[in-house]
Amino acid sequence: MSSQGRQLSLPAPATTLKDQSTMGREIQSLEADSLYDALMNAAADAIVVIDEHGIIRHFSDSAQDLFEYPADECLGQNVRKLMPEPYRSQHDGYLKRYQRSGEAKIIGIGRDVHGLKKSGRQFPMHLSVGEARVQGQRLFVGICHDLTTYRTTIAERVSIEKLQHALLDAAVDGIITINERGLITSFNPAAETLFQYRREDVIGENVKMLMPAHYAREHDDYIRRYLNSGQPGIIGIGRDVTGRRRDGSEFPMHLSVGESEQDGRRLFVGICHDLSNYQEVLLRMARAERRYKDIVQSQRQLICRVDAQLRLTFTNAAFGKATGRQQKDLIGTSLAQLTRTDAQTLQTHLAPLFTDPAHQETELTLTMGDQDPGTQVAWHFLSLPASDDYGQELQGTGVLIK
Repeated sequence: MSSQGRQLSLPAPATTLKDQSTMGREIQSLEADSLYDALMNAAADAIVVIDEHGIIRHFSDSAQDLFEYPADECLGQNVRKLMPEPYRSQHDGYLKRYQRSGEAKIIGIGRDVHGLKKSGRQFPMHLSVGEARVQGQRLFVGICHDLTTYRTTIAERVSIEKLQHALLDAAVDGIITINERGLITSFNPAAETLFQYRREDVIGENVKMLMPAHYAREHDDYIRRYLNSGQPGIIGIGRDVTGRRRDGSEFPMHLSVGESEQDGRRLFVGICHDLSNYQEVLLRMARAERRYKDIVQSQRQLICRVDAQLRLTFTNAAFGKATGRQQKDLIGTSLAQLTRTDAQTLQTHLAPLFTDPAHQETELTLTMGDQDPGTQVAWHFLSLPASDDYGQELQGTGVLIK
């Protein structure tokens, strides 16, 4: 077989056992150095190593990104260049005191400080410092975690929470939040006034305490059914319910409930609007309306209202008697059909009251009813403000002429 094209290897020179041992240590040292560099430069946080004089001995890749300095501008320099005042002026003295007394303010503890970028911009960071000895040399390893994004996020969250609290405190309606178990997690000042409980008395308690017994018995089951089925009874809709104050008294309120999520937790937000005054006003209006109707119906004068087409929208009993018709049959009937006056004449007299602001009232005499000779009535018509139901109307008051 030909040996052409084959590289022949010569035996290596013989080495002593001592030489082999030294080479092994050197290889291990090189491997350890490579591992050290890999770990230091792979770390997400900046790592800065200084000696006992404060001189920078290692400056990781993350440190270069954080402080905006290349490593060659920091190695061999005092670490003070990475600090704003007053940390810069105090640092060397702090190192000396620590080496003399062993009293640590940050070593082995860590704290929030400020760093200084090459651009001169300061930034918040968390600094934790550990101590090590390498080949008899005292070293300090600083790990710097940038807090800029964290602080911004916290500030934004605090700002939002302050706004939320301000809105809740300013709300005139009671606002209550509960969790999935029905326990109260927030209770605004308006809710304190409405239910007569202090906030600290209700936080962590079941919201059932604010309900009459018949609502309270069903509430936990209602929440459970909603969580299991997703079918709401009041959530997103709202309805009129009854609330219960601390003294046991009950009151009407409109409750609207919404659902939200906070930090992965499900919350229900209830807005409680007190209907006590509203219902009292309705009752007073109803009583006043009944009294008004009683007065109107008992009047001997003829009273009616007509719309823009002169159709009757209201009559009293005296009007029905004068025309010989039932009140229920009169509504919607044209006024012209109940008089001996033609529709055109009525329009001539009454139409200006609908269209001309200068004409707000007028008087005319009409003969009412179908029977001869009929009933003579002296009418006074007055323009009324427009209503949602009938638009603009005229109210007429008539007196029988004897």
